[in-house]
Amino acid sequence: MNVRVLVILEGEVDDETANHATSFSGSEDSCDEEVSYEELADSHKKPYAKSEEICLEGEEQKKIIARLQIEKGKLLSTIPDLKDEVTLLTSKLDNMTKCVRMLNNGSDMLE
Repeated sequence: MNVRVLVILEGEVDDETANHATSFSGSEDSCDEEVSYEELADSHKKPYAKSEEICLEGEEQKKIIARLQIEKGKLLSTIPDLKDEVTLLTSKLDNMTKCVRMLNNGSDMLE
């Protein structure tokens, strides 16, 4: 792989050069072989496939989140109804408890 390095000393940079400067880094063990298009394409297949997989997972997660938010809305809307039902049943239980106590007190008087 050929790597060209542009060294710019301080004070020698004009605006045009500064706008088009790009830096590269690499290992010292680089070779002078040219990389073929096929090798380059092959080296990008695995990361591309992984990126595609991650995108698909992200889309699936978005669908799941939307479905869960709908379910959450439905469940939250049932809370007031359930609270009303608990209040009603608690009231009935209190009344039944009072009636049982009165019946027990009345039977004690009969004896």
